[in-house]
Amino acid sequence: MGRDAPEMDSFRVEWRPRESLARHVDCVWAERSNRDEPLLPDAAVELVWSGTGLFVRGADTRPHAVGSFPERTFVVVRFRPGAGAGVLGLHGMELADARVGVSALWGRGEMERLESRLAACTSAAQAAELLEDIVAARVSQPPDPAVEAVVAALRSPNARVAALADRIGVSERQLLRRCTAALGYGPKTLGRILRFQRFRALAAAREGARARRPGRGCGLRGSGAPHPRVRTARGRDAVGPSRSHLTRPFRSRLGGR
Repeated sequence: MGRDAPEMDSFRVEWRPRESLARHVDCVWAERSNRDEPLLPDAAVELVWSGTGLFVRGADTRPHAVGSFPERTFVVVRFRPGAGAGVLGLHGMELADARVGVSALWGRGEMERLESRLAACTSAAQAAELLEDIVAARVSQPPDPAVEAVVAALRSPNARVAALADRIGVSERQLLRRCTAALGYGPKTLGRILRFQRFRALAAAREGARARRPGRGCGLRGSGAPHPRVRTARGRDAVGPSRSHLTRPFRSRLGGR
C-alpha cells in the first residue's frame, strides 16, 4: 500500500483501507503520543493493537478515560458504524462501551497467534497491513443495508429518527432490533452521537478560523484569551455560545434508544 509512518516520538498517521474492505472499514490509523484525553462517543468500533495486546473498543455511549503511553505505538482498524459487529463477533448490547480482549471473542490460542505476529512487526505500517489481513479473513457478509441506510440518513442535520422506518421500509421494532444488533444501541442514540460529533467538528473549524484571525469578531479579549462563557464538551475553549445542553447527555450513559 505504500504506507509509511514517521519515526519520531509523537505522531499520528491515517490510511485508507484496502478496496476490498472499504464497505466495512473507515480507516486504519497509527499513533504514538503522551495525550490522555478521554475518548468521546463517535459511533465507531475499533480493533486495537496497543503494542502489548489486541482488543476491541466497542461503540461508546459515554466518555471513557484513557491513560498516557508515550512509549507505545497504537495501530487501529476503525470500522464504519454498524459494520464491525459481524466481523468481530460482538453483537447487541455487548458492543456498547465494550473493551474486550480477542481471547474472549476468538479464543486464547488465536489471540496468542495474532499477538505474536503483531509483536514481530517492525513498523506501524507493517502492523496495519497485518490488522487488515486479520479483518479480511473474518469478513463473511456485507453490513446490514438497513443499518447502513440509517447511518447515512442520520448524518444529515435535518434527519428525523421517527421517519426512518417508513423511509427504509421496515417496522420501527425491526429497525430498533437491527440497529441494536449492529451498533450496540438504537437509532435515537446514534442520532445524538452524530449530532454531538457535528457540533465538535463545527467548534474545531471555528476555533481554527479564530486562530488564523485572532481577535476578529470571535469574542476574544485584546490578549487573545477566549471569552469566559465559551466552553466545549470537555471544558476546553471553543468559539460560539455555550452548548452544554447538547453535551450533557454524554456525561453519563446516553438515555433513549
